[in-house]
Amino acid sequence: MTDDFAAIASRLGATGCTPSEIAWVEADQGVRLPASYRELLRVMGRDLGGLLVGSTVTFPDILGARAWAVELVKENGVPHLLPASAAVVMLHQGYFMHFVDPAEGDDPLSDPGERVSRASRPRSWKHQTFSRGS
Repeated sequence: MTDDFAAIASRLGATGCTPSEIAWVEADQGVRLPASYRELLRVMGRDLGGLLVGSTVTFPDILGARAWAVELVKENGVPHLLPASAAVVMLHQGYFMHFVDPAEGDDPLSDPGERVSRASRPRSWKHQTFSRGS
């Protein structure tokens, strides 16, 4: 079962972004961010409390992530893997990314840089990232 972001943030001692910082991320991405991602930024977008160390996820480091991801897929000859409507929510070590597509609603699936069948993907990016147990 997926915990609420605020409960997770509280347990981890994480810190969130201000409304102006969230607006900055949204402007940088060039798309309206899904509600679930805005919620994550609000409660733990500055410091994830030790989660995802080594990945670019938090503000201000996430600024520029979409532009970087566009270049990555172009350089690798797979620009079709990153929809124009996608918001890049994580970069890892220069070779891996996660994105969400706001066109899929307020709690879209996370896509780890390549399309897989919906049947094999978790219910939502929130579920995929913060589920505990099996």
